Amino acid sequence: MEALKLTVEIDREDDGRWMADVPEVSGAHAYGDTREKAAHSALAIAFVALEGEQNEDPPFRRMSEAELNEALEEGEQSGIAPEGVIERVLQRALGR
Repeated sequence: MEALKLTVEIDREDDGRWMADVPEVSGAHAYGDTREKAAHSALAIAFVALEGEQNEDPPFRRMSEAELNEALEEGEQSGIAPEGVIERVLQRALGR
């Protein structure tokens, strides 16, 4: 299995929000109050999308932006490391 490299491009919008995009995965972009939130959200979306490409019947459900932001905020408030926040978001998407 070949390793996949993902790039996260981050820009600041005129209104102050951060926007992150993973160009290798269609639709994997997200906004956040901080660079980290935007990047984590975009990566979580990319991971879920890539999981779906591997399965004809993906084992996950689509999360709304509100659900995604809620999971990210819970992780941030709990002081969880970024990797743990992404894991929590994926677990929610997988319904676990």
